[in-house]
Amino acid sequence: MIEVVATEVCNDKNGREYKRVTLGTTATTGEWTNPATGEIHQVLSPGKTVRTIGYKVPYLYDEDDSSAVPDYLWNATPGMVVEGQIVRREVIPYEINGEVRNNATCFVQGNPNSADFDMSIRQAFERSGRTLLANAIRVPMEEDSVVATAQGIVANF
Repeated sequence: MIEVVATEVCNDKNGREYKRVTLGTTATTGEWTNPATGEIHQVLSPGKTVRTIGYKVPYLYDEDDSSAVPDYLWNATPGMVVEGQIVRREVIPYEINGEVRNNATCFVQGNPNSADFDMSIRQAFERSGRTLLANAIRVPMEEDSVVATAQGIVANF
């Protein structure tokens, strides 16, 4: 479970309202037992945060459609708890301000113990514009260019 830390109502480039939701986990402590010696050690895990969005009127509906149901994150308020997990995975390399990155972090909705959670992870990364490296299809090319598509096809990587 992930806590809603903050929310902010924004407008996208088409004027549609959405809520930017900051989700976070708190730092935790636990114990780890060394299997070789049986010695017990304290383990500290840092907290994590990530942002996601929820539309007031999803794009599947016209903006004035009275039957439109808001995304569930539209109703999020600080202090609420959301089912899901913050996940970091290796992805097809991308650039931010000229720096190449090959890992990404994103919020994955759903029960982490469910049988289809791995599929939810893949879908969450695809929706955020990232292709998991493990799901990329390698295509041999003679050129030195790298090409990635939403289907996860990578040329010469």
